[in-house]
Amino acid sequence: MPSVDGFAMSFQFDFNGVKFGYFANQSLDLIFPDNVLELATEPVSQKHSAVFPKGIPEFFINLFTVEGDTVLYPFLGIGTSGLVARRLGRNFIGIEAKAEYVQIAEERIFGDT
Repeated sequence: MPSVDGFAMSFQFDFNGVKFGYFANQSLDLIFPDNVLELATEPVSQKHSAVFPKGIPEFFINLFTVEGDTVLYPFLGIGTSGLVARRLGRNFIGIEAKAEYVQIAEERIFGDT
């Protein structure tokens, strides 16, 4: 398991009993690859306490949107969700309270990373 500053890091999402609007009448087996989505963390050079792997927003953006849709993410952080949304051909609106994170996010989303 990957670690950051000596702390083991992993992400798990339990989808037991979850029903989503459009998908409410479909079996979760047809929607999700497994009951638990497990992804390893990814190293990012910028400083932020809660960076998560690109696979998390990619999974949900692909699940709930199509190319050309707009993704609203109220916790922009350093822009991982915006970076993925842009790469997947979605419009993106991100909200962040800390100006230093906004600057990092803009560089990641609209830069060469």
